[in-house]
Amino acid sequence: IFREQGSTFAKATADRSGGRIQGPGVNFTELKTAQELTGPWELSFDPAWFYPDNGTGGKITFDDLSDWTDHADPAIKYYSGLATYRKTFDCHEPRTPTPLFLSLGEVREMARVRINGHDLGVVWCPPWNVKIPAGTLTEKENRLEIEVVNFWPNRLIGDAALPLEQRRTRTNITKFYETKGDKHYTTLIPSGLIGPVTLQQADAE
Repeated sequence: IFREQGSTFAKATADRSGGRIQGPGVNFTELKTAQELTGPWELSFDPAWFYPDNGTGGKITFDDLSDWTDHADPAIKYYSGLATYRKTFDCHEPRTPTPLFLSLGEVREMARVRINGHDLGVVWCPPWNVKIPAGTLTEKENRLEIEVVNFWPNRLIGDAALPLEQRRTRTNITKFYETKGDKHYTTLIPSGLIGPVTLQQADAE
């Protein structure tokens, strides 16, 4: 769904939770947390793939960021595709002498970030950070939009438990699930914007 130009990196490793980068090359700026974006998030799931629909049409509120697969609602738990997170936030220090970054914490699997209508690009691996150009942020009511896409197995797993006429996916690949009698065994893949989402500030040189 997203396209982004490739880059050449020095040899390095990172864990999936966005942990510290190790290796002979330093690929990322050292950052410190300036502000955490807490509170509720408005979510919009693609209604064509948000089912069984709970009556919201895929527009809901998360009080806190969490893995979709931990949600009790099956339309969210088994969702695969694109979802958009939206939040309005105030910035304590919109103008700083050193660059600001938006850190998404942990994302499964890819995300595109926009702030106040400015497209800040796509992130697809740890650390899930985007640089915020000078002049992008204001002190009040910054509009943040994060589009997230995950993998397809969760929807395949969810469909396997539905009656045939309610399924919207078709595949002969069954390695992600197993059904024995009336019991349904699944291996769901963590999905969504897991966070925490923070504003990060580069150290002064």
